[in-house]
Amino acid sequence: MIVQTKDFFLMSARTRSITSFLALLLAALTPNAATGTTSCTTVAAGGAHALALADDGTVWAWGFNDQGQLGDGSLQYTTSPIQVKGLPEIKSISAGYTNSMVLGRDGSVWAWGSNQFGELGNGTTTSHSRPEKIAALDHITAIALNAGTGMAINDAGRLWLWGQSNGLTPVPMPALSGVAGIGLGQSSLYAFTFDCALWAWGKNSFGQLGDDTNTPQLKPVRTNLIACLSGVAASNHTIALSSTGEIWSWGYNRDGQLGNATNLNSSKPAIVPGLNNVVAVTCDQHSLALKSDGSVWAWGQNDCGQLGIGTTTARNQPTKVEGLRAVTGIAAGAMFSLATKADGSVWAWGLNNYGQLGDGSIDNRHTPTPVVGFDDLGLLNLKQPTVGPKKSLSQEEIPPVSFVVTPTDGVAPLTITFQAVLDGGPSPVSIHWDFGDGEVDNTPSPQHTYQSPGSYIATLNITYQQEIFRESMKQIHVKASW
Repeated sequence: MIVQTKDFFLMSARTRSITSFLALLLAALTPNAATGTTSCTTVAAGGAHALALADDGTVWAWGFNDQGQLGDGSLQYTTSPIQVKGLPEIKSISAGYTNSMVLGRDGSVWAWGSNQFGELGNGTTTSHSRPEKIAALDHITAIALNAGTGMAINDAGRLWLWGQSNGLTPVPMPALSGVAGIGLGQSSLYAFTFDCALWAWGKNSFGQLGDDTNTPQLKPVRTNLIACLSGVAASNHTIALSSTGEIWSWGYNRDGQLGNATNLNSSKPAIVPGLNNVVAVTCDQHSLALKSDGSVWAWGQNDCGQLGIGTTTARNQPTKVEGLRAVTGIAAGAMFSLATKADGSVWAWGLNNYGQLGDGSIDNRHTPTPVVGFDDLGLLNLKQPTVGPKKSLSQEEIPPVSFVVTPTDGVAPLTITFQAVLDGGPSPVSIHWDFGDGEVDNTPSPQHTYQSPGSYIATLNITYQQEIFRESMKQIHVKASW
């Protein structure tokens, strides 16, 4: 089974304050290179899909979608971002192998996608392709999703569990209190508490629990790590981020994912040499670290270029990812990686067989490549081509669509001209505009007046023969006249 993604960087208040300052500093020093108006702050990587959280609280998704993990109501993948509708303002995101979960700014938790083990927390094992609120949870401050299991912390420091071996609805775990952060591995669970203890339980075949044994644990056991933590990430190996900016690793190490210059498993936590001032960690079968200077370092498995170092050769020591600067967030998925920069742009590299890199293609990338389409390019297949009496039309024959708006902003009432850009290919069967304020149009170049100030998502939908669709979206900002 392919390992699920882990990006459970759950920080202490002190570390959050330092990191927020870092992001503001980098933003001040970095020119705004973002191509659209959507500015992303956080990313999460799944088995073959990705999520991004924008600074306005919206969530965007792309990549594989066979279990509805993109949350758009379909089961069709997309190679560039689409907005997940039906959510409140969101403050954090988490991606499982074939599902997704988000935390609202109001403390609510929402989930969608695969539900084989009840990881959506709705009391059933029925999957769904649109977000649904987990009714049993409120006042939540942190979430984690992975390997058929969900975890959450409420504002009282109480840990909640559900999914595989934990039931179909969230239940509080009485054995632990004062929980500050959580993490999920492929088959192991982690929680660190305010008293500087790291607790682990689950499978332990590779020593990934860090208790100097290979014995599985049904209940939390305190690890041998002596450090106050601000984050933990796990797969079959574990990486812990200390409040001093050092990182510790232990567990599985066949591809050098422990970063200690060996390929030997270890059941004892040890400091990863050569790295300091680290502010975030994440891992799958490879490991990533973000330093306070905005640089990203990678090591471990690299079959598809997921280390971003221009090769497909594994590394057992941290190696700097060149071509990235002013990075503020990272996420490691199953053989691909994501990063956000201070200018709000998202970058991706590694495996891209289902468009999980979000660059409009399905080509693997061995170095960081910008994710496109938050506002300017859509490539969404709502339905696959069907075979009919005529020559079959393949998806590859249908180019991306986009559109331009004139003017790009202004005060209400604001009249905008929309112009579809069709870059070759066959003639469309129909054109449909949704201006985001309840009004629609079916002409190639409509004019539309926004009567009230606000932020609107304008969508262009192009239908071709054999029920093939392409979509493009832009965020329209209308200012108040006072």
